[in-house]
Amino acid sequence: MSLSDNEPERQPGLKKSTSETSLRLSRLLRRRALDAVDIESSFEDPDSSLLSINRTSLASREPTKGGPQEEEVEVADTVEGEDRDLFEDCDDTIPCITRDRSYSLPDVRLSGDRVCAHREGDMADRMRQVLKLRGFNEVDDVLDDDYIQNVTTRIKNGKQRTFEYSAEKLQASLRWRREYGAAKVVYQDVEQSLAPQHMVWQGLDLTGRPILYVKPSLMDLSTYDRENYLKAHVYLLEQGMGMMPKGTTTFMLVADASGLGRQHTDIKLMRQLVHIATLAYPDRLGTLMVGPVNMVVRGVWSIVSRLISKNMASKICFVQSPSQAIREFLPEGQEPPEWLA
Repeated sequence: MSLSDNEPERQPGLKKSTSETSLRLSRLLRRRALDAVDIESSFEDPDSSLLSINRTSLASREPTKGGPQEEEVEVADTVEGEDRDLFEDCDDTIPCITRDRSYSLPDVRLSGDRVCAHREGDMADRMRQVLKLRGFNEVDDVLDDDYIQNVTTRIKNGKQRTFEYSAEKLQASLRWRREYGAAKVVYQDVEQSLAPQHMVWQGLDLTGRPILYVKPSLMDLSTYDRENYLKAHVYLLEQGMGMMPKGTTTFMLVADASGLGRQHTDIKLMRQLVHIATLAYPDRLGTLMVGPVNMVVRGVWSIVSRLISKNMASKICFVQSPSQAIREFLPEGQEPPEWLA
């Protein structure tokens, strides 16, 4: 006999135990309840500002044949300590959420180890609270809601950034600005580097982005100082942020490479500028237009292209005539600097 005397053999066709049947029924009801969830209904209730979903157990579901594809939302890393208090109003009863690309759903945001859907503006408020808890009270003076929203909704490796990743990115930016003293740099500190008027903000493009025009060949090599030149770029970036109209979070950079020689290039400076652009001013560069293309530009690009992300590289375009190319982006009647090639 294969079974012990104390364990009766299950006969063919014998029904499963009550506990097994209850478990199967519970799983079935959970699945059907998930399918019936109406995410948008949570936004009709003014007292329900946050819908949180703990993604733990639901297996991936095959999309309906011929129907819209579903994209699973990435879950952030766990947030510990005081940050977690900001998300205590989350409801953990629903196991998972997917975003349907074919429907207009409320924005899905990520908070801690949970996926949360927010009203417009809630994400920026909660991000401010997190950064203030971490000691960065200057966030209100430096980052506006549009910029915070832009940073948190960016795509990283094909998926939306997590809340914690975005918080760390903004925290690193605020820390760098604080330690460097970016807000305290004034024109008198960098007058030596900007005196040739070869780096100037002038006008807005058709989308409202401030435009920074630069022509390195006009720089005064006799007064060149790397640290002062680096500080001059920080000063210009701070000025550009102040020029952005409401709703605008990026700027456009037009680099005139005509007359550019090796004496005008400083690879160490370029490395530092790339570092600052990604660490201190993330997602601020909207478009970089460079031209005309010559041997020096090709040589610099072969180095810089290894230092930047694919996302930043996609914002760079090479043209033969910056003066002609930029006109497609300018409002009627607006002209670029006269020295632009």
